[in-house]
Parts: sequence; C-alpha cells; structure tokens
Amino acid sequence: MNSEAKAAYDASIAEARSSKFVHEEGLACELAGNHYESLENIEKAVSLFEQAKQCYKAWGSQWKTHQMAEKIKHARRGG
Repeated sequence: MNSEAKAAYDASIAEARSSKFVHEEGLACELAGNHYESLENIEKAVSLFEQAKQCYKAWGSQWKTHQMAEKIKHARRGG
C-alpha cells in the first residue's frame, strides 16, 4: 500500500512540476509530506514540506509559506 501511495505522490509532484503549476506542486508535496509524517518518516516529511514551502513562496503565497514553516517546526519536534 505504501509503495502505491509513494508512486502516486511522486507522479503527482512530477506532473505538476512538468506542467509548471507551482501551486499544485506545492500541494502535492504538502500532501505527500503529511503521508510520510503519518508513517513517522519525519526526515522525508520535512524534506517534502521544505519543497512545498519553496513552491508556495515561488507562487507568492506568504500564508502558505508560513504555514509550511510551522509544519516543519512541528514535525521536527516530533509532532
């Protein structure tokens, strides 16, 4: 099941990136990060949240950028 989820998240991120939909890439990264956080793979979750943060910053959303920074802090503290 997790390998299927990983493949689906990877495909969503890649498709959004290739389509230049930076906000959708950010969302895909954020959702994938949530998935990995639920599996207690904090390193992977933080990496995806960082990627989402950069996407949201490029998109121009200060609120989502701040929200991702908070998610990163929360994940690093262990939830």
